[in-house]
Amino acid sequence: MARRKKPVLKAEEERQLRLAAPGLLSDLVAGRIASPRKVLELAGIRPERSRLEKLRNSWDKAEETERQAFLQWLGDARGIAIGSKPEPIADGRYLTPHGIRVIEDSMRARRLQPEDVMASLGFPGEGRALIKALARRSSLRLKVIRALADWV
Repeated sequence: MARRKKPVLKAEEERQLRLAAPGLLSDLVAGRIASPRKVLELAGIRPERSRLEKLRNSWDKAEETERQAFLQWLGDARGIAIGSKPEPIADGRYLTPHGIRVIEDSMRARRLQPEDVMASLGFPGEGRALIKALARRSSLRLKVIRALADWV
């Protein structure tokens, strides 16, 4: 019968665990809880990792083929062709239909009015110009187009 590998804890963590939750330490040693990290989280000694930290850890451990498969899945799920250039939001001074859709979707998601968007871009008082460009496809200044492209 193979011997079970003893869980690894740093000396300071083991001392803190003995003081904070001796029952959890005995569960770890007995094998009832397999993960030293989980025991430290349960005892409140180490904070639980966020989803982002877990994703980054998994990404680092993944092989290149797994990463490519994940990126492909992500692109399919979001309707984005991986490796392709994003479609421009404007053609010269005029917004494209795609650009209008993207800007309106961003405004809706962020719950912003055209005046708020223009003010956040550094063009206060020009909300009407954006409204006209979205509704009637009128022209915008090139500075505004560049700022909108960065904003989305």
